[in-house]
Amino acid sequence: GWEVCKGLVMSEETPMGAGAMTAPPERWRPVGIRQLSTWDCGLACIQMILNGRPNTPPVSQDELREKCPFRSIWTIDLMFVLEAYGLSALYTTKLIGINEEYGDLEYYSKEFDTDRVRVRQLFEVAKEKCFRMEERSLR
Repeated sequence: GWEVCKGLVMSEETPMGAGAMTAPPERWRPVGIRQLSTWDCGLACIQMILNGRPNTPPVSQDELREKCPFRSIWTIDLMFVLEAYGLSALYTTKLIGINEEYGDLEYYSKEFDTDRVRVRQLFEVAKEKCFRMEERSLR
């Protein structure tokens, strides 16, 4: 399989119905996208995935930011962006939920208390929608 972004895995072996994105390499071509900020690497990855699909209009970074208007973006946010475009993915993580240690990281610290509530709600909705999530390491 191809590792596209941390936590997002594309696999040639898993059928779409099972929740992983699939695309033969000759039809799906990721395109290079530059980040606009230090914090938007996840959105840039999603844009590469979306804009690499055949026969679909390009998606702008502004459009993605409308769908995910947060400065502190979590991988679960990206899963919902993919879903908004009709794509699913296998979400692998060491912890399904909030790692409280992230509150000490500069990237998350300013908005961690707000993020904690929002991200917990997203995980609950993801479970209700049967997002495919697995606690494991890619290593």
